[in-house]
Amino acid sequence: MKKCKSCQSEIDDKAKKCPKCQADQRNWFAKHKILTGILVIILISIVANMGGSKNNTSNNNSASTNNNQTTETNKEKQYVKVLELSGNQNKKSDSFTLQGGKQKITYDFKGGDMVIGGIYVMKEGIDKNTSGGIPEVMVQNAGADSTITRKTAGTYYLDITSANANWTITIEEER
Repeated sequence: MKKCKSCQSEIDDKAKKCPKCQADQRNWFAKHKILTGILVIILISIVANMGGSKNNTSNNNSASTNNNQTTETNKEKQYVKVLELSGNQNKKSDSFTLQGGKQKITYDFKGGDMVIGGIYVMKEGIDKNTSGGIPEVMVQNAGADSTITRKTAGTYYLDITSANANWTITIEEER
């Protein structure tokens, strides 16, 4: 037995509502499942971004890179559009191929006060819902921006999660 949070009557330990005053006995997280889910996603993305990456390049690698750059023609790399996708709800793209290296994700989320979105660049054959995934971008407000990713060569697809937004996402790769 436990006491009701509102009227202090003795009630069953497992009761979700007090039989006397009908007060909800669940904790805040159980009452607000959607907000709890959003908070969990935000915390996961913050923890993932805090990990960062360490640069372990040695001086020998830097020297060989400089030699390669001087022997090659001064051909500047440019970003080439690989995929553009738009929508207003959760969506998965068709497969696209990356050559490996640097990619730029440009995104624009338009909507009201509670815009939420996640952009996942998933390796073909991997399902975010069964294998998990870390978003490249988490959006909490309407707006446009871009970010750089570094993916190895292979076949990928976009998995977009969205609420309360119309969005457009473009993937470009430096080639």
